[in-house]
Amino acid sequence: MSAAWIEAGLRGVVEWAAAAMLLLALAALLARRAGLLVGLVAAQAVLLALILLAEAWLRADWPLAAVAGLTVAAKAVALPWGLRALAPALGDSPRRGPAVPAAGGVALAGVVMVLAAPPAGLVMALALAVVAVGGLAASWRRDPAGQAVGVLVLENGLVLAIATAALPGAAALALASGMVSAAVLLGLVRRVLPAAGAP
Repeated sequence: MSAAWIEAGLRGVVEWAAAAMLLLALAALLARRAGLLVGLVAAQAVLLALILLAEAWLRADWPLAAVAGLTVAAKAVALPWGLRALAPALGDSPRRGPAVPAAGGVALAGVVMVLAAPPAGLVMALALAVVAVGGLAASWRRDPAGQAVGVLVLENGLVLAIATAALPGAAALALASGMVSAAVLLGLVRRVLPAAGAP
């Protein structure tokens, strides 16, 4: 009975943390300050790591627990530190008001949830909604900080989907997804820094 209670509790943690990840993704659509964007993506990374730890325990997939540790180190510590250091070059969103219309992000997330939840389940639907919102942020926003955070949110959603789908080799797939995201962000930073240093 105790094992069943633990499993039920961990399933609940996964669902609530995935819902919080979607809320943070929607908040990132609206944020204009680079510092706030970095804080949002760091918080989302902590939630993702919590989900990975829960899934690792439920499936006895200990490489997934290692990915959780790397997620915290890379996305909640190292990457936010780097983005904060680059914040003056990246700049805030130049637009007045929300960087992306709130109604658009909420509507997109809602449509994905309605279409995906019945066949795929709640957590997978939440993961796909995070991917969709991250893609919207990366494509809609014109400020480099917002684009970078959009890529990170999208990748967090992909890792969430991979981890909760119980795919074989989930840890390796999650690491590969992170490497792709890091390559995209590196390319963005290399494009921004010369432009920031130009007279």
